[in-house]
Amino acid sequence: MNSCKKDQLLTDSSKLLLFSTDTLTFDTVFTTLGTTTKYFKIINPHNQNIEIIDIHLKNAGSTTFRLNIDGVSGNSAQNIIVPANDSIYVFVAVTVNPGGIDVPFIYSDDVEINFNGNTQSVNLMAWGQDAYFHYGEIITSNTTWLNNKPHVLVSKDGIPGVLVSSGVTLNIPKNTHIYGMNNTGIYCWGTLNMGYNAASCSDTTTMEGIRLESYYDNLPGQWGGINMLRGSTGNFKYVSINESSYGIFTGSDTTSNVNLFTNNSNRPSINLESVIISNTGFGQFANGGFKFGGLNSFNSKIRAVNSVIYNSTGSNLLLILGGDYKFYNCTFYNGGSVSVQHQTEVLLISNFIQQGAFIDTNAFDNAEFNNCIVYGSLDEELSLNKIDASGGLNVQMNNCNIKTKLNTDSLGFVALKKNISPAFIDAYNGDFHLSAGSPCVDAGFDVSGVYPLSLKDFCGGTGSSRPIGAAFDIGAFEY
Repeated sequence: MNSCKKDQLLTDSSKLLLFSTDTLTFDTVFTTLGTTTKYFKIINPHNQNIEIIDIHLKNAGSTTFRLNIDGVSGNSAQNIIVPANDSIYVFVAVTVNPGGIDVPFIYSDDVEINFNGNTQSVNLMAWGQDAYFHYGEIITSNTTWLNNKPHVLVSKDGIPGVLVSSGVTLNIPKNTHIYGMNNTGIYCWGTLNMGYNAASCSDTTTMEGIRLESYYDNLPGQWGGINMLRGSTGNFKYVSINESSYGIFTGSDTTSNVNLFTNNSNRPSINLESVIISNTGFGQFANGGFKFGGLNSFNSKIRAVNSVIYNSTGSNLLLILGGDYKFYNCTFYNGGSVSVQHQTEVLLISNFIQQGAFIDTNAFDNAEFNNCIVYGSLDEELSLNKIDASGGLNVQMNNCNIKTKLNTDSLGFVALKKNISPAFIDAYNGDFHLSAGSPCVDAGFDVSGVYPLSLKDFCGGTGSSRPIGAAFDIGAFEY
C-alpha cells in the first residue's frame, strides 16, 4: 500500500500532444454510399497523463464526417485521458450528401482537441462525387446512358447490378466511368454497346472497383464482371476493364446445366476493338475446374482486334465447349504482379468440360490467332485440352509470338516466334508497346483484307498506322 501513488495529470500548457497525421484524406467518395473508415492517433509523448477536456468536430452540425473517439461513437467527447507515453485512436468515416454536381467536390472539417488551455486540430478532407446509381436495375427498353458523371453498380433484390433484357439495347457512350461494388456487374440477354461512339484511346470507357484508396489499386476481385448470356450481342470499343473477378464472360446463362451451352444456334456474338482487360480473378474456379480469367467463353462467337488482356489469377483467355473465334493483333500476357499470382496458362482451349461423372463436349468451328502474342512468366503458356471423339479444337496460329513447349510444327502453326521474349517497354506496369529490336517488329502479316479494323493499332485514330501490303508487327501496338 505504501508503494501506491495517484497518477498526476500534466497541466503544463507548453507540453503539446502529437498526431500521427496533420491531415486525414479520403479519396473520391460517392454520394450516399460512404467509404472506408480511417483513423489517426493522438499521442502523448510525456511522462505524465494528459486529460483532453473536449474533443469534437469543428462543424458540429455536419453530417459528412462521423467519429469514434477512443472506442466510443460520437462526434464529441469530454474528459478523455491520454496515458503517459501512450496514445488513443480517433476513427473517422465519411458520407457525402447528393449535391447534383457532375464534377468532384471537396468536403473539409477539423477535429479540435482542447486541453490545458491549448487547442490543436487535425484536418479532415474528402473528395465527393455525385453519380448515377443502378440498384439491381432491370433494363426493359432501349437505353443510352449519359457520361457526365460516373455510374455505380449496386446489388438489390437478388440482382447484382444491371440486367439488360432480351431484345433490348443498352448503349454506354465513350468516356463513361463505371464503378462496381462487390460481386456486381452487367448481365446481358440483349445487346450491349460499350464505347459505341469512341474514335481512339482518348475516348476510353472504364470499369473498375468502387474502392479508390491506393491500397485497392489493381487489386483483382473487387467486382464481378460483364456477362454476355446466351443469345446476346455485344460491341466493345475502347473499353478498359480492371479489378474484376472475371472480366468478360460470354455464353453462360442462369442455368447450371452446361450441356445447354453446346447449342450453336444461340451463341453470343461479341466484337472487341482496342479493349484492355487487366488484373482479374480472385481464386474462383469455373465449372469443371477451369480458373476464371480475363476473357472467358462457353461456345461463343468472338472477333477481337488490337486488344490486350494481362495479369489474371486464371487463364487470360479461356475458350471452352467450342465456338467461333478470330483474334487479330492481340496481346495476351501474364507475368503476375503484387496483387496477382500467375499460376495458370495464359491461353486455355478445351472442347470438353467435366462435372463429376458427366462430360459435355462440343467441337470448335475455329480458334484462329493472327499476329497475336501469347506470353508470360511460366514455362508453358498454352494449354490445348481435347477429347478426340468429340471433334477438333481447330486452333490456327499465324505469325504469332508464343511461349510453349508443345510441338507447334505438328499443330500446323505458321511462322511462329517461339519462346522469344516480345521485349515490351514495361510489361510489369502494363506498357505493352514494343521495344526497339523486339522480335515482333515486322514479323506479322497484313490482315486488313479480312479484318479492316486492323489498319490502325491499339489507339486507333491517334495510333500508329499499320503498313498496308507490308509486314504488320505482332501484338496490339505497332512499333
